[in-house]
Amino acid sequence: MRGLLGGFDTLKLTPNSDLKVTRRGKIAWTTVTFHLSAKQKSEGQMETDGRHTAIWEKRGGKWLIVHEHFSAPLTG
Repeated sequence: MRGLLGGFDTLKLTPNSDLKVTRRGKIAWTTVTFHLSAKQKSEGQMETDGRHTAIWEKRGGKWLIVHEHFSAPLTG
């Protein structure tokens, strides 16, 4: 993760109000859309919208993310 984030001077991720949580026993999944605003060290300002999805599993009384995915629309 440091390698990915090291290319930015600033990075701000703002979640939208559409968080959805679904649970089935010891497994849950969450989805939320967000807006990302960042200043890249080499290429200037970047703005994009995206979605985060996470799969959670309850282990030893704690909820842990066991899989997650970020996606953003293709730009042309």
